[in-house]
Amino acid sequence: MVHAANVQLSPKIDEQELIEILRSLNSTNNKRLPPKFVIKQEARSQGWRPGKDLWSVSTLRGASIGGDRFKNLEGRLPRINGARPTLTTRADAGEGNASFFPRMESGL
Repeated sequence: MVHAANVQLSPKIDEQELIEILRSLNSTNNKRLPPKFVIKQEARSQGWRPGKDLWSVSTLRGASIGGDRFKNLEGRLPRINGARPTLTTRADAGEGNASFFPRMESGL
C-alpha cells in the first residue's frame, strides 16, 4: 500500500519513513503523533512562528509539524485501492510544502 501511494505522489517520499510513521500511528490507534512530529501549539511554545523555518529553532531541528486533519473535500488526492483515505498533514520544515499521510485504522 505504501509503495502504491508513493507511485502517485510527486515529489516521492521516503517509503521507509512513511512505514515507520504509519506503524507508530497504528501502535497508538492514531491517538499520538510519531516522535518526530509536533503540533503547531507545541512548536509555538518553543519559539517557532508561522512563516519561520521550523528547524531554525534548535529544539525543533529534525521535527515536522503534524496532526491537523485534512479531508480532501475537492477529491484531488489519489484513491488508494479504490478508497479515499483520511489524511494527516506534515509541513516540511522550511519548504512550505505539506506531505499527507493516510491515517490507518489497521496494520499496513
